Amino acid sequence: MLNHDKDYLYSTAIRVYGRNPKNKQEASVAEKRLSFYPEGGTLLAGVENNVAFKATDSKGLPENITAIVKDGSGTKVAELKSFHDGMGAFNFTPTAGQTYTVDVAEQTFILPQVATTGLAINVITAPGSVNFSFTSAGGSTFEPVYLIGQMQNLISFKQPLNTSSGTINTSDLHSGILQLTFLIKTECHLQSV
Repeated sequence: MLNHDKDYLYSTAIRVYGRNPKNKQEASVAEKRLSFYPEGGTLLAGVENNVAFKATDSKGLPENITAIVKDGSGTKVAELKSFHDGMGAFNFTPTAGQTYTVDVAEQTFILPQVATTGLAINVITAPGSVNFSFTSAGGSTFEPVYLIGQMQNLISFKQPLNTSSGTINTSDLHSGILQLTFLIKTECHLQSV
């Protein structure tokens, strides 16, 4: 029962979008996307690299996939499988000068170019801590000496690096995303994770 005239009611159509639209149209193969994110930003030749990926369909919605990473000769070097919502990670050791591809639904995706100099970083989160390790190639130019941790664009800690691996106690840090930045002697930015 209304207390007032219908002129005082607000009425508008509301569109609801979901994963199962009424008019299902098959996405064309060319519109699917597969993005690769090497940990540390570079695929470094000769060392094991951790590579994250994200697969989406033509509408930008996550798409779970399973595929094989192949080198230029078609040899399988790694297998990838989504963990959740089209995202996942895989490890492999690239070779300098080699091109790596992934075939998904009749479409070929190319991994980033392999570098011979740089920094390969591996970060593993554990309850109350973060374990990190790195491998550098290219001489002392790419040897980090400081590690800076930032949260919400504020520096949480800065510590010298004496070894190529270590553990960061995160139990005293606020919850959120921790960004690690490795610095060389001149304190120029080298790599962030």
